Amino acid sequence: MGLILFKLLAGIVIFLLGFSFIEEAIRNVTGRAFKLFLKKHTSQPVRGLVAGALVTAILQSSSIVNFLVLSFVGTGVLNLYQALAVMLGANIGTTVTSWIIVLVGFKLNLEDLAFPLIALCGFFTFLYKKQNILFFWMRLLFGMGFLFFGLEYIKISVFEVIASFDLAFLNQSPLLLFVLFGLIATTLTQSSSATVVLALSALNAEAISLIAAMAIVLGSEVGTTLKLVLAALDGPVIKKKVALGNLVFNSVTLVVAFTLIRPTHSLIRDFIGIGDHLVALVFYQSLINVGCAILFLPILKKLGHWLEVLSFRDSDDTSIIRKVKVTDGDYAHEALETETHQMMQWVLVFTRKAFRLENPAEPLPGISSKMAGMDRLQWYNHLKSLHGEIRNYAFNLQRLTTEEEKLNRIDQLLETVRDAMFAVKSIKDSFHDIDLLSNSSNDVKFGFYMETRQKVMELVDEIGGILQHPEAQPVYDQLFSNVKKLEDHYHTMVGRFYKDGFDIALSGDEFSTLINFNREVFNAGKYLIIMLKEYYLSAQQAELFDEQLHAGL
Repeated sequence: MGLILFKLLAGIVIFLLGFSFIEEAIRNVTGRAFKLFLKKHTSQPVRGLVAGALVTAILQSSSIVNFLVLSFVGTGVLNLYQALAVMLGANIGTTVTSWIIVLVGFKLNLEDLAFPLIALCGFFTFLYKKQNILFFWMRLLFGMGFLFFGLEYIKISVFEVIASFDLAFLNQSPLLLFVLFGLIATTLTQSSSATVVLALSALNAEAISLIAAMAIVLGSEVGTTLKLVLAALDGPVIKKKVALGNLVFNSVTLVVAFTLIRPTHSLIRDFIGIGDHLVALVFYQSLINVGCAILFLPILKKLGHWLEVLSFRDSDDTSIIRKVKVTDGDYAHEALETETHQMMQWVLVFTRKAFRLENPAEPLPGISSKMAGMDRLQWYNHLKSLHGEIRNYAFNLQRLTTEEEKLNRIDQLLETVRDAMFAVKSIKDSFHDIDLLSNSSNDVKFGFYMETRQKVMELVDEIGGILQHPEAQPVYDQLFSNVKKLEDHYHTMVGRFYKDGFDIALSGDEFSTLINFNREVFNAGKYLIIMLKEYYLSAQQAELFDEQLHAGL
């Protein structure tokens, strides 16, 4: 008996391994295309629901779609309402996998498909490098072979378990016990599809009744959300709220559907008249997910508002690239993009700290309670360390990337963080002068500091506005306008130093302090603007910008 149970467990593991191969391949083969699709088709809740269902049906994995959604809300691409709508759709789309399994997996001898796929595609994966697109297509088919092989093993093992034990007592067990089994099984396997396969196999072997299998499916609907909750725990607050929203969807659906499970069973068997138990079970799974969407779509904005006002404790570790492996394909590129954007925002926080400017009107994302209490030198060290982490992550990602477009983007992001650190270093070198001038009893020095501080505040506000709303105006025009303002202020101050007798009330050392401080602030502002140039402008725009910049400066 022990061997039979190990065979069943082995079948589940092989099935899950096949799913993991398929997910990995899909992320690398079609990840970007589906990300662009989700970005474009989620402007309204209904469109987001349909997009989520379609993408999940094609990708055959709600996990991929849900992780994409978490990535998008973390970077601000999707808001809370859009993300919740996509997840409602993903719950519907994932039932397509169950339909394929029941219509193909239980009607054919899957070994006839599994062995050729595993043998041939597995062999070809050794011929291609991992960066090659053909590797991932072979990996996809290889994973399908494992999926079929695992499913066949599960079917056979369940029949052997039935032959060894009299499981008639299961049909006298409370339905809540089957719900609990579905929840625990999905939590352990991290795959609702694996739990549904177990339920289908037991139902196919007549070990359990249809209504018991329905209860198992109900439990799996909640269990599958826990992976998303765990993935969001260490992320920004917005991700936690999206994961909680998905948990609310499935938990409420569980309660309502369990209350109505017996009338629903009669509806499917007697009124609709679905005689095939396997088809009836998958129909039930689709029914409850469509019902969940009908239930929550009208109140999605109210649910979103409730989630928005909830308070969550921020995680102290706000780094995205520490949570995404460099080998995770498009997720890694998305993480690098997000981390770079976040670093630029943090450079503005550091600049405000250095010049003792008031807090921005809108709170910046990703700042934990620990970071909020850091002084300017701690912020400098934090940004210096973060720059090194991003640089190493980007270099490692380059070695795994073959697409020219993605390689060019990595180069842009490396230039972005490099210029960000140039700006940070110039500001850090001004710490002593800032302290000296801001506390000076000399009206000339103090007045010069306050005038410069005002210009820095204006520039930081301009850059912060571009980072948060780059679509508001053409970025090129905004950047060039700020370059001209910066240049004009710098030359105005130099003219005052040398032409207007500005140095009469100052000693030689004091005069040098003002000259050096003016130059450091100018350099810092210039690199802040170039930082945005590298991040936002195309290669042609950047080249034109550099030509105009060098001609003017």
